[in-house]
Amino acid sequence: MDLKQAMKKAKATRKPQKVTEAISESETKVAISIRLDADVLNSIKQESIRLGISYQTLSNSYLKIRASILDHDLIQRVEALEKANKSVG
Repeated sequence: MDLKQAMKKAKATRKPQKVTEAISESETKVAISIRLDADVLNSIKQESIRLGISYQTLSNSYLKIRASILDHDLIQRVEALEKANKSVG
């Protein structure tokens, strides 16, 4: 049973269900508690209203973009170090 089916059955039966299929991390949502500056949250909420999406979805998109930039920067730095190391040795 995939996650969507398990969630639907759990809601109908009010009993937990086993998920037998693997779930990717990008499909799994995790509830967290976070403290943000009020102006930052208000800005995100205003932008989410303008875009017609929830502020949580917009926040998640911002975080995904930032994480991918950090990953890309890290890869570039490692490649530069490897290149420099090859030219020395």
